[in-house]
Amino acid sequence: MCGDFYICLVYNPDKHHRRSVRIRNYGYNNGFYSVTLCCENRVCIFGKIKNDTMQLNDYGEIAQKEWQRTTEIRKNVKLHEFIVMPNHIHGILEIVPAQPVGARRALPRINDLHSSRFQNQGRGTLSSIIGAYKSSVSKQIHETGFIGKIWQRNFYEQVIRDEQSYQNISEYIMNNPMNWQNDELFQLLLE
Repeated sequence: MCGDFYICLVYNPDKHHRRSVRIRNYGYNNGFYSVTLCCENRVCIFGKIKNDTMQLNDYGEIAQKEWQRTTEIRKNVKLHEFIVMPNHIHGILEIVPAQPVGARRALPRINDLHSSRFQNQGRGTLSSIIGAYKSSVSKQIHETGFIGKIWQRNFYEQVIRDEQSYQNISEYIMNNPMNWQNDELFQLLLE
């Protein structure tokens, strides 16, 4: 047991070797983002590709409906292209900064050495949106009797910085079912 409670809760770079793919000191609470969420062990639980079209099963329907509900739950989010694939989801979402009402409480800072670990936490950030989505989908799927983990830990994101990148990513998402046989997440299943 740890003798100092504070030390137990703080990120320790000597113990915790997970490398963050997030951009350091970037708030992730404004702008366009491309995200990919993968199923645990790349298991195809959302359906299958048939004739270059995604055929959602009941779990895939849950994942799709919950993604679409995001804008009902969070008024500062706009959804763009997205697709539920057999073992992952691709989507573009836009986070619009919320208009502040009254004083806002700042997130606590541990110190400069450890602050980057907490940079993406807070309401309205990309991490909180994706975390809530994954949690809701997992809960609904588990209520049907599914046993096991739904999601791989974390997610992949890319900040979309210009119109050309947006167009390229949109086309990739729309064409993903047609390109499933060549998709990296399909190829990993063959290994």
